[in-house]
Amino acid sequence: MKKSRITAVILIVMMIASTATCAFASTPKDLTPPQAAEQLDNLNTVLGNKYFTTTGKSYASSDGDTCNMGQVIKASWFKTAVNNKVPTTTSTSGTFLHYYNGGTLTRGWSCCGFANYAEWYLFAQQNADTVKIKEIDFVKFTKANMQKYAQIGDVLRLGNSTSGGAHSAILYSIADDYIYVIDSNWGYTNKVTKHKINYSAYTYVGISRAQNYDYATGYYTIAASNTLNMRDSASSSGTLLTKVPTGTVVKVTETEKNWGKYEYNGMTGWSNMDYMTFNGTYVNEVTFDAGGGTGTMEPFYYDVGTGFFAPACAFEKEGYKFIGWYLKNEDLNEWRCKNKETGKMAWLKESEMTASDEIFLYPVNQISNLSSRYSNSSSQRLYAQWQKLTDIKDLSVKLDSGTFFCDGTEKKPEVTISGLTEGSDYTVTYINNVLPGTATVIITGMGDYTGTVVKTFSIQLESPEPKASNVESSGKIKLTWAAVPGADRYEVYRATSSSGAYKKMFTATGTSYTNTTAVAGKLYYYRVKAICDADASANSAFSAKVSRRCDLARPSVKASLTSSKAVKLTWAKVEGADRYKIYRATSKNGTYTRIYTTTKSTFTNKSVASGKTYYYKVKAIYDDNSAANSAYSTVVYKKVQ
Repeated sequence: MKKSRITAVILIVMMIASTATCAFASTPKDLTPPQAAEQLDNLNTVLGNKYFTTTGKSYASSDGDTCNMGQVIKASWFKTAVNNKVPTTTSTSGTFLHYYNGGTLTRGWSCCGFANYAEWYLFAQQNADTVKIKEIDFVKFTKANMQKYAQIGDVLRLGNSTSGGAHSAILYSIADDYIYVIDSNWGYTNKVTKHKINYSAYTYVGISRAQNYDYATGYYTIAASNTLNMRDSASSSGTLLTKVPTGTVVKVTETEKNWGKYEYNGMTGWSNMDYMTFNGTYVNEVTFDAGGGTGTMEPFYYDVGTGFFAPACAFEKEGYKFIGWYLKNEDLNEWRCKNKETGKMAWLKESEMTASDEIFLYPVNQISNLSSRYSNSSSQRLYAQWQKLTDIKDLSVKLDSGTFFCDGTEKKPEVTISGLTEGSDYTVTYINNVLPGTATVIITGMGDYTGTVVKTFSIQLESPEPKASNVESSGKIKLTWAAVPGADRYEVYRATSSSGAYKKMFTATGTSYTNTTAVAGKLYYYRVKAICDADASANSAFSAKVSRRCDLARPSVKASLTSSKAVKLTWAKVEGADRYKIYRATSKNGTYTRIYTTTKSTFTNKSVASGKTYYYKVKAIYDDNSAANSAYSTVVYKKVQ
């Protein structure tokens, strides 16, 4: 936007505010999107929540009986509201001409063409002016298409098919899930309102625009389907310089009708701005100060209406860590400050700050909270702030034991540094000296720290991690562990108390061991060591101890029928068992009920019925400790004859 045009708009707004008898001043013939937004705000202030017609009737049809054009344009209240600024032409052509999907429609469902009147109001200078309108496009009603094709002040013709429209409105703004519009009949009230229309409400939208809509200078995003031609002059016949990819953000510094001039990849040229999306009402630039660091950062733009995110810092300062940005408004010579007592932020000059005020620090990627909402002529500067690094040698650095694979491969130890500031980091470099033997680790400070620490550590095999369980059939204790990389074999040690003497029980080349000499009911403790045949000094440390009680063996039960048609169960005695519990069910997967306990190895079930099948299982019991009881036997069954 040209500076003179901005000044003119400001003067107009000031005149409106100071004139009690006049609601509007004459609008300029050529407008930019920011100017159109200001004029729409004025229009909504005067006409908002008022009936657009003298009858106050709904838009049931567009005929003269229900919503007559003359009842709007010639009404005295309306003339007064707009300071007698009404068009002299009230026919369905010229002033209220509206293009839609290649055809010409008037008024539509926006009571006698309120959207068309609003567009006339924005761009006309004289009462008799005829605003010429061009069709921009007819597309699916989505956010992407609205951003690509529409601008503030455009007339929209919304509908669910390509053959006609259901509603007309004038565009106010575009959001993720909806647009804001101004029209006169939303909700069947015929009142002028500013409201949302969700993208899900309609399928298609026709977009038309006044031909004297002037594009603003500022930042735009290329919105062509693939690339946009850049030419050496403001004409489609100009020489093609290059093609600019969709999504590229450019700064338009000069406009000529619907052509914009900008720089891209070292070239300066012109493109058709109908294929660009304007990036905001006002766009400012942020520049950077390294604050004593080195390097460069390119300025970036932001929308005054939404604020900006502090970017990642590309500056460097030896012996220091970047901790955030201070923001300064260059034009107003003010700093963004935070009051330590109230938590409130404000823009203050240094001479205005008190003991409770401190310059606010923006970490990387923290939004500025609309901190730069001034005007489209302000600029901001971010100052890099640095924190001196601490020497990592001042902290406590510890290593766990390293591990060694017998094939010569090293497993690196874990490094622990006590006293680190949360979020700080460091790098670790490992140097293998002699295998087996020792190796060197070098810790280099990062984040809040600088300097290096050198440590040595012994190298040995990784310790196994055994798990203990019971073999159901025998009740014996079984140990399993994952293979240790590089180990040749494993030694298993056992004790009868946690702190007792561990005796080597077995040497295994595999990764499991069953303790067949364990006695039922007794609790045992085990440790496993990984062995390197090449050098015993590389053997692993003992594993953590695991404990397990030896269970009774599971009974092996047989079922038969006696001559008296009873079911007889028999089993071999289980070593260490004090007695046996017998359970019965009437189906294999049914509920088993304990029916008898015996010290013998046989049981005859006489309480049976002819023709029925019975299912049985038996458990061996260890009276001194139920944890050593056996697993249930395999289910056996018999059908009584």
